Amino acid sequence: MMELMKGLPDNILGIIGSGTITGEDYDTVIIPATKDKLQRHKKIRMLYQLNKDFVHYALDAYLEDAKVSWHALSFEKVAVVSDVHWINDSVNLYKFIIPVQVKVFSNSELDKAKLWVSELYYFIDKFILKLWDILKNDTGGLFMPACILLQLLFLDHILFVFSIPLH
Repeated sequence: MMELMKGLPDNILGIIGSGTITGEDYDTVIIPATKDKLQRHKKIRMLYQLNKDFVHYALDAYLEDAKVSWHALSFEKVAVVSDVHWINDSVNLYKFIIPVQVKVFSNSELDKAKLWVSELYYFIDKFILKLWDILKNDTGGLFMPACILLQLLFLDHILFVFSIPLH
């Protein structure tokens, strides 16, 4: 069984899986919710939790999962929350070939997963780090004082004011 998670930002699709997950769950929950979110957002994020009541996937669920995979380029981040070792190991194995940022969390880390998938300043962080590298490396260190000032004024300001971990 699958249900939508409530209380997340609009660009995040939150799914809770429990018991036996079937192809019908994909057809009635994940696929319509994904299409709905993509009508409002160019890119979306997913928080996918298999709670402690999860039993297994039915065969037709694996087939329906392929439909969601067609939307892989529409996701910018996916957090998988599970205590099922073979699920976590599979995600960790395949995340290197998936063109999306993916991270696995245990059920006890659900709040941490919500924070990670909701990080508002992910792209700002990447931009600042890229700018830092350009200024530091491509100019032979000429702009090093500007890099230090940028870090002190901007990066630390974001970390302090918003308390959002940037990594």
